[in-house]
Amino acid sequence: MLVGPNISGHERALVELAQWIARTLQYTAAHPACQRLGEKACATLTLALAQESPLVVGVLKDDVLVGGVSTKNPAIRTRVGPCLHERGAIVLRLLHGVTLTELTGLVEILTLPAQTVFDRGGVLRLAMNAGFARVQLEELGHDVTAEEREAQRRRAKLRSFFKEVLLGLLARHVVDASIAEHLVELLEHPEIAVTILEEDPAGLAEAAAGLALMVRQEEKRTGLPLAAKLRDVFLRLAPPSRDRVLRGFPSLVDEFRGAMAWSYDGFSEPELARLAAPAVRAHAGELEVVLYALSAAVPHDGTRLSALRLLGLSFFDMPADEAAGVEALAVLARPAPDYDSFRREREVLRPLAEEALLARTTHAAPRPASIPAQAEHGLPTFDGRRPIAEVIGIATRTRSFDRFCEALPAAAEAMMVDGSSLAVVGLLRGLARVSSPPWREVAGRALKSVAEASASQVLSDLDAVSGTVEGEQLEELGTMVRLLATLAPASVLERLDVCENRKMRRIMLDALSLGGAPLLPLVSPRLRSDRWFIVRNAVLLLSRIGGTPLDLEVAHRHADFRVRLEVVRGLRAMPAEEVSMTLIAAYLADPADEVRQLARSLLRGELLGDAAIAELERLLLDDQQPDDLRRSVVDALGRCPHDAAAMALFKGLHPQGLIDSGGAAGVRDLAASALRHSPAPGATGYFEQGLASSVRRVRKACERAAGGAGA
Repeated sequence: MLVGPNISGHERALVELAQWIARTLQYTAAHPACQRLGEKACATLTLALAQESPLVVGVLKDDVLVGGVSTKNPAIRTRVGPCLHERGAIVLRLLHGVTLTELTGLVEILTLPAQTVFDRGGVLRLAMNAGFARVQLEELGHDVTAEEREAQRRRAKLRSFFKEVLLGLLARHVVDASIAEHLVELLEHPEIAVTILEEDPAGLAEAAAGLALMVRQEEKRTGLPLAAKLRDVFLRLAPPSRDRVLRGFPSLVDEFRGAMAWSYDGFSEPELARLAAPAVRAHAGELEVVLYALSAAVPHDGTRLSALRLLGLSFFDMPADEAAGVEALAVLARPAPDYDSFRREREVLRPLAEEALLARTTHAAPRPASIPAQAEHGLPTFDGRRPIAEVIGIATRTRSFDRFCEALPAAAEAMMVDGSSLAVVGLLRGLARVSSPPWREVAGRALKSVAEASASQVLSDLDAVSGTVEGEQLEELGTMVRLLATLAPASVLERLDVCENRKMRRIMLDALSLGGAPLLPLVSPRLRSDRWFIVRNAVLLLSRIGGTPLDLEVAHRHADFRVRLEVVRGLRAMPAEEVSMTLIAAYLADPADEVRQLARSLLRGELLGDAAIAELERLLLDDQQPDDLRRSVVDALGRCPHDAAAMALFKGLHPQGLIDSGGAAGVRDLAASALRHSPAPGATGYFEQGLASSVRRVRKACERAAGGAGA
């Protein structure tokens, strides 16, 4: 669900921190995706703290306070709050000047299993050990009982045992006979085994396979019934951990893979459904990965399909307000293509997903009591995207769909008046998905009418939340912007003109770039705007939708170097021609170094026209210009087939003063060589004049170019 627009700077920073923590739990803190999220969260937090410091988060059992005020943001309430509460933290305080290193250390602490945090002394001690200067944590004080001390001692002992034996397995694939007592003790306390396994999410599959191998070898050696206890440990894993164990199965090798397959053989079909459910729900969009792992772990077709059928029955028990679950059902309900390798498995899940999705649409769940009927500033919290899109899909099966579509523009206007832009998004999505031949044209007309009437407001609301969405939400936002760019490009351009969010600007530019030449009349007038960023965006679009170098001439002398840089980049993307060289020649002496360097790399002598030659001649004869620039000019003129270029080279042979300055002699020698090899018809005559020149420096340069001896 998209984050609402009414969010403070502190809350926005906490939302990005929550996204960072979630991604770190999925991968590791050192993963590039996590590092990018960390840099983004740090930048947002720095900006928020510059406005108001410190950021104080208070954690209660059923509430989260930001700056002393109860927050309504679901990401903070369901992610940041529980994450701190489970680890005993009651206050998190972030001070101005906090560094990325400190935030990374905080995320590493908050992604440790809760029991591990307590075993290591609590969040306060971990924060002190990390040396935080601008991150402060306060935790709930409590007395440690003798039982808790004994539990900590047992966990530490078993953790050390498990690590030592697992390393031995990895090195020698052998288990000593002395481990029986410790292994039995570990299996007798499954909660401890779960804590140990979940300490390193990235290596969870290997750790689980190592435990399975230990149990298998010990059971074979002693005859003790340990397999059932092992399966109990796996079933107690958290849903994300069960997801990682299953998807990590194909990467296991040798005894580890065999031991893990042995453990799966002992699970009943309901237990297999429970193990596979988190992976199916979390990765419905790439279901083939999950089904491949499941087929490798459970090769018997009957057992696997029965487990999937039981898993499908659990779709009806998914929470009604779980957005990710709804999206997963929508994906699972799609028909499986004939070429799909796992078509049988998909066909088992599809009818159950369809029925569960239909049940949610027909029997709307009541609004949870924790969600107010109206959000702050009166914006409704109801998300009508999916229900309305489903209603349109149902309406296509009726005979009066055309009359239904006639009423949709008025319905969209009413929704906009009520502030229900998400409902309009659902309306647009539903109409865009109509594929039934009898109604496709009718739906297309209605779609265009609704888009033209609502695009401005929908884009405004999407712009307001674009800075806080990631992953699937960002893809959904991009899909909607692309749809509006096709149906109402003028509205998208107007939003682009005022958009301050870099991410949203990029999405709109990419969407508009798909429009092609029909957008040229809308984009070209923006080249004359008095706001530099509007001109820059127009230049960027022109290079993507079929504009020509002549179109860019209006903006090539713009006062802002960012516009000029975009013009040069646009010229690089367009087919080179004479007008391109005229504009590029004007940039060779630009005040901005980046513009100059890029222009020099694009200069092509064979395409020079009269205007470009005149500009290059001016630069060549100006001995105040850098020698490397004058050399580039000489090289370009030497490749030009026009006599005007040869004349410019001939003029460049003549000294500009009594004494050559800097590298003038080298430039003259290069000009003489370029003139001698020039393809211009008159170049030979100019070179002969140089050889006969009364000016000694000119004559000697031509003689050296011709290979003659100099006196």
